[in-house]
This record gives sequence, structure tokens and C-alpha cells, in this order.
Amino acid sequence: MNSTLLRLGLLPVACAVVVDLQALYVLLASASARISALRTHDFDRARSLGTLGPSMVLLLFMSGFVTVGGEWFQMWRSIAWNGLDPAFRNTVYALFGLVLMHLPSESWVGRDPR
Repeated sequence: MNSTLLRLGLLPVACAVVVDLQALYVLLASASARISALRTHDFDRARSLGTLGPSMVLLLFMSGFVTVGGEWFQMWRSIAWNGLDPAFRNTVYALFGLVLMHLPSESWVGRDPR
């Protein structure tokens, strides 16, 4: 199957479709969790589910690109493509999002758990 897709030049397209479908699934799951949390005022559940996204970004960019790509494959030596700076920026953005997500909010204080 892969050799047929590779021969026809469709393997990158097939991989992109699979990744897009996975991203769509995650987006729909997070949207339904957000809507559910807004209806029931269960902000702790929404916050815990919202932590998954930035945590996966941290795992991918920090461990994947910075640690493995930067040190094991010595990406920092490449003049043509050095992805350490963009990976570090994405890591900082995810950490900033996590900090903002877990700050206390006045609208969340005093709500009775249902």
C-alpha cells in the first residue's frame, strides 16, 4: 500500500490528511468540552482539559525539537535550517498559556461545584 502511494506521489498527501483528521478530532473534542463546561459551570474540568494542549506542545517542541533535534542531531550546527529558535519560541508561548490558564479568576471563585 505504501509503495503504491509512494510511487504515485500521494504518500505526503495521505499523511497530511491523517494529521488534519487528527487535529480536527482534537479540535472538536476540546470544543465540546468547552461548551459542556460553560453550560455546567465546571471550570476546573475545562481547565484540566485545556492543560492537555499546551502540555503536548511543550512535549513536542521542548523534548522533540530542542532536546532530540538540537542535541542528538546537532541541529544548532546547520546553517540552512536551525529550528531551535522557533521551537524555543513555541515552548515559551505554551508555557505562557499554561500560566495564564491556571491563574485564579474572580468569575470562578465562589461557584458551587455541581
